[in-house]
Amino acid sequence: MLTFDLNWLAVLVAIVANMIVGALWYGPLFGKQWMKEEGLTMGDIEGGNMAGPYGVAVLNSFLMAFILANVMPGPGSPA
Repeated sequence: MLTFDLNWLAVLVAIVANMIVGALWYGPLFGKQWMKEEGLTMGDIEGGNMAGPYGVAVLNSFLMAFILANVMPGPGSPA
């Protein structure tokens, strides 16, 4: 059964952590390789409106954290 009595701070931390890992992954770690494989240039990235993709990424991060928080049992709870 779904309960909404969960640690909302943990959900928020999971969202922020997911966004930080994504920024590192597509930035300094593998950004150049990703752009090369996708056929993008730095001009393509800088000229685009990133509000939509970032909004979708935050929404997906929220959904993932919320669902996992409701599906996975916490410590000390019956399985």
